[in-house]
Amino acid sequence: MFKRNGIAVVFAAVALASGSVHAADVAAKAGGFVDAQFNMSNVGRNNSFSVNDAALYLSAESGSTSFNIDLPFSSDLAGSGDNTFTFATTKAQAYVQKKYDSGGSWKLGQFDTIFGFEANDSPDIQFSHQGLVFANILPLTHTGLEYTHTFGKDLTLNLLVANRFNHGHADGLDMDYGAQLVFKNDSFHLFGGVLLGKDHASSNMNSLIDILAGVTQGNLTLDGGLDLTKSAAAADTGLGILANVAYTVSKDVGLGVRGELLSKVTDTTNVTRFQQIGVTVGPQFTLSSAAKAKVDYSLVSTTLVDGGSSVTSHAAALAVVYKI
Repeated sequence: MFKRNGIAVVFAAVALASGSVHAADVAAKAGGFVDAQFNMSNVGRNNSFSVNDAALYLSAESGSTSFNIDLPFSSDLAGSGDNTFTFATTKAQAYVQKKYDSGGSWKLGQFDTIFGFEANDSPDIQFSHQGLVFANILPLTHTGLEYTHTFGKDLTLNLLVANRFNHGHADGLDMDYGAQLVFKNDSFHLFGGVLLGKDHASSNMNSLIDILAGVTQGNLTLDGGLDLTKSAAAADTGLGILANVAYTVSKDVGLGVRGELLSKVTDTTNVTRFQQIGVTVGPQFTLSSAAKAKVDYSLVSTTLVDGGSSVTSHAAALAVVYKI
């Protein structure tokens, strides 16, 4: 069963998408995906099948306005071991969007972050799981207002004002303000962005600087990313460096390698600092126009800087993702 009355929400959403829209100029769509996996690891839940990620997508469009709803769910790996799903708990989306012929558009509501190399939903990433930088440095969602303007076909500006990232309401915190400039063509892309938010209890700023660059030559794509975070507490800082290689062997087979370095302070007292080095490698196979299989191996070495201790984890995964 879904937590938080999830089944009732899903049935209501499906009913909406299947024909209860009466306006003649409204086009409604329903979609979604399932990411089913088998994982092996020397830490945590060692050998386990799970629904790693899944979602129901709903949207409707009328002229230049639209709404989008993304209701994610997955196996409750933190629970008691029964067959429950967590429902819309961390990365749900629901927003209204308006587009203009001039190249501008805005969205209002809760939506995926504009920062980072890897996307929130597993069909949109290369490996079975996102990496260290995604998990430890970057926001998932913003609840607020985003404005996007495209200049020609290669240059895009994104502007953002929102609650503190990953917060569905202000909760007494000051707003985040973000900006991102994107240059992208068939062979090269460069993303540069910043997210700032003042700490409500002091004059200090929380900040994220996000830089991505990549090149594509034939079947080979190389990407690199640098992320720097600074919390209002002087001790709470983070550094993430990512390098990703994607090679298309054939129309049905791809290969990938991801390497990452993460350095992070986990609390404001500077008691626990850790560094991680992670490597993920594996192939991806196209099963059909809607389905893909991923097989990968990950190694993560974690070092506690102050205590000097270290641990190495190994994990392997088989994922089959179907998206419509």
